[in-house]
Amino acid sequence: MAPETGAPGKLALAVLVTATLILVAAGGYFALSRSGSGALDRDTVVVIPFDNETGDSVLNPVGRMAAEWITEGLARTGLVKVVPSAAALLSWEAKQAGPAAGQAPRQIRAVAEEIRAGTVIWGAYYLQADSIRFQAQITDAVQGRLLSAVEPVAAPSEETMNAIEVLRQRVAGALANSLNPRLGEWAALQAPPPSYEAYREYAAALEAFMRVDYWGAAEHAHRAVSFDSTYAPALIFAALGHLNIGEYAEADSLARLAEQHGERLGPIDEYQLQWLRAERDGDRQAAYRAIRGWMEIAPSGVSIYSAGHEARKLNRPRETIEILSDLDPERADLRGWYRYWAILTEAHHMVGDHREELKAAQRGRQQYPGLLSTLWYEVQALAALGRVDEVNERLDESLALPPQRGWTPGWVMSTAAMELGAHGYRDAARQIIDRAVRWYRARPSGEASSESHRAGLARALYLAEHWEESQALTEDLAAEFPENWSYRAALGLLAARQGDGEEALRVSEWLAGLSLRYLGGSHTYDRACIASLLGERERAVTLLRETFAQGTSYGTWVHRDPDLEPLRDYPPFQDLLRPKG
Repeated sequence: MAPETGAPGKLALAVLVTATLILVAAGGYFALSRSGSGALDRDTVVVIPFDNETGDSVLNPVGRMAAEWITEGLARTGLVKVVPSAAALLSWEAKQAGPAAGQAPRQIRAVAEEIRAGTVIWGAYYLQADSIRFQAQITDAVQGRLLSAVEPVAAPSEETMNAIEVLRQRVAGALANSLNPRLGEWAALQAPPPSYEAYREYAAALEAFMRVDYWGAAEHAHRAVSFDSTYAPALIFAALGHLNIGEYAEADSLARLAEQHGERLGPIDEYQLQWLRAERDGDRQAAYRAIRGWMEIAPSGVSIYSAGHEARKLNRPRETIEILSDLDPERADLRGWYRYWAILTEAHHMVGDHREELKAAQRGRQQYPGLLSTLWYEVQALAALGRVDEVNERLDESLALPPQRGWTPGWVMSTAAMELGAHGYRDAARQIIDRAVRWYRARPSGEASSESHRAGLARALYLAEHWEESQALTEDLAAEFPENWSYRAALGLLAARQGDGEEALRVSEWLAGLSLRYLGGSHTYDRACIASLLGERERAVTLLRETFAQGTSYGTWVHRDPDLEPLRDYPPFQDLLRPKG
């Protein structure tokens, strides 16, 4: 994913667009729970992937599918709290490789403790002639005793999903005795399961998502839809995958298709659709409300991150810090979510606590030492503290790190220069942006000809105040990629920088008339920057308010943008950026 540290729009000057990293997954992955030590919650249920005792590895996915279908069914009732199956899978896999490997009771207890679930559903499946047979048990992890042995379910192998559906009903009925009697009434309700092939791909999509493979998640979800075009949860999940990689039109189209199959939607699916609509419409408050609704249905670790993420988008960084500080970023269901550190460090930055920001950034680098992204979190804190020598040391380190999608050493250098300039270290900022320009110009010819590289160089030249060179390169990009409106926006900013107010205003009016969907206020942000450069401070702040009302997220990129420098001592601008929670 592109780092969420550049201003919206401005693609010609900031090759890496602000990306909305939506950390959601089907099965209610936004629900709030607290990690770490503490008593297990008997009312929280976790379903562990069933063990494959068939001797046939081809049937390995069946155990995950059974756990997911039972989890989804329980969550749909709204009568119990249930941990999403993807989180349970990752925790279970981690425990199988840990000290308790090969000791099922200890592994089950370890999973329950990590996600604080007091009730555990687990089991196995076997082959009997041409049939598949499921056995399930329900354990009280608090007291370490068996609550119920669920009546076995068997069906011909070609009817595996029907067998899993019957198992789901029997599990719910068994849980009614210990958790909620109303589950017994729900257990009798038959829900139409998807085909085996569709659900296999759907389960694979969930697993890919939890491993931060959004492209793979979208691919598997599309395959699920190809097997069952009316399976609404798969449509929703495909939409979430596309949204994570910035393909908003595709996400919106899939969400609208899911709405047409409302009979197959449960409460969690409805919350997911509400969230997708809010993202489409740029309604940050509605997005946050959808997450809060999700939270009450199914608890999970990543949900804490998601809640903190949404709070930061609403300019509530203190709330973000409070939420994320209560989460262990090394728990199994957060493995690979390096952006936990992005949101936590950014929240500290927004409240001006750069020492705590640096501590968090250094912890992030310890957990993910080989990433340009986590190196950037440390660079941002060091720049704010004015520790220029250490900034340059980290930039030296960036040159030796492996490629990471959406990140380059040149981008890190350019943004570090902006951060230093915003905190008053102008000489250091000048030296580093010159270094960024040299880095871009030294790239191999194959890389240098790409659009992303040329846009990055244009941005670095702009920050270095080489207006004419930046303009020539941006004009070429605008001519070659006329569908990318942000290049024309960049030319408006260059016009304002070079004293051509009339052209800058023409571009601003053109931006105002854009009818493109899914802009999320990014075009309005560029208009605010043009107004700022033209000395129209009141109008600039008015446009910034519109920007956030249209869906743009608050973040550190606003305070360091040199196009907004004329506003930094302007009280209405300072009030707009002042944390609200």
